[in-house]
Amino acid sequence: MQTNEYGLVPGKALKSFEIYKGGQPCGFEPSIALKLQARGVWAPTNPENAAVGTVAKKAAEVEANESETFAVAVESGTLLIPKNWREVHHAKRTAWAKQISGEKDINVARAEEIIAEAVKSQEQPAE
Repeated sequence: MQTNEYGLVPGKALKSFEIYKGGQPCGFEPSIALKLQARGVWAPTNPENAAVGTVAKKAAEVEANESETFAVAVESGTLLIPKNWREVHHAKRTAWAKQISGEKDINVARAEEIIAEAVKSQEQPAE
């Protein structure tokens, strides 16, 4: 799926779900977009994204890996952060940290602190 400059697949809610109202423009990371598309609650605005032939297969993979994300409450709703967030590009980590904290100027080190604190309660202790 093609993403925008923020790494999100642009689309719109087909009907109300979670914090979104039917018809509302919204974008999601590709794995989440595939899952929502398979559930029939969201559709991409780009026709090329709508023509993904393996939506069901991808959605099943996403469903199987649903435990691969942290859910963090932010002002606009819920932000899903992958458990491998430290491996994600620094620009995306910085954007997440800005959403979590509301701070405007954040460097990579500060972003990592903010995200680590936000997901701390959901992390599994090492065995």
